[in-house]
Amino acid sequence: MVKTGNSILELFSIVAIVLPLLPLLFILTKKLYKIPVVQLLAFACLLGFAEYFLYQINNHFINRQVTSALFRTAESACLLLLFKISVTSKRLSELYYFLLISSVSIVIAIYTTSGTEKFTISVSHFQSILMIFCALLMLIKLVNAKDLLLFELPLFWISGATFFYYSMYLLIEKITVPGVHPLQNTAEDKLLLSHLAHFMRYILYLIAVIITHPRRDRNV
Repeated sequence: MVKTGNSILELFSIVAIVLPLLPLLFILTKKLYKIPVVQLLAFACLLGFAEYFLYQINNHFINRQVTSALFRTAESACLLLLFKISVTSKRLSELYYFLLISSVSIVIAIYTTSGTEKFTISVSHFQSILMIFCALLMLIKLVNAKDLLLFELPLFWISGATFFYYSMYLLIEKITVPGVHPLQNTAEDKLLLSHLAHFMRYILYLIAVIITHPRRDRNV
């Protein structure tokens, strides 16, 4: 008999590859590729597609830990740059720039001196906390701008997606610790939850792209 759990995971893996391509399709269809924020969002989607695609076509020859570390670092740097160019506040822009340069430098220094095996989990947690903080900071800024309608702002959906995904990553890591929490029996539980967080993230990115106006120079 075919195991239902395996079938679901295989289906989710296919969806995980396809879903990041949907925002890219809308970007091309609506001709949004000249907007800097959308360009960075498109790059983040390409990273998501490439990561899952590599896992599927060459799973036995790719070091998943190294690949995950590289993609996560590139992805967080891309989103930090997106936040930086989106804000009009000079102080906040400088803060995002500082966090971008310092975080990338620290991660590169750790991985080049100690490898990816020893500190991968710690670095991933650090990057997740950093992205949660940056996304929350952006959301607070948008909420404080009372003259703006939040749900009409692509940056609101991008920030919300970032906050949700990295928060879910930390939560999933917490509740799938073997021998401590209920979801301890298999790696499939963790992978399934990760896929669901991945899906919601790119659905929110898709909403951001759909509501973006082609002639809009900025998202806020």
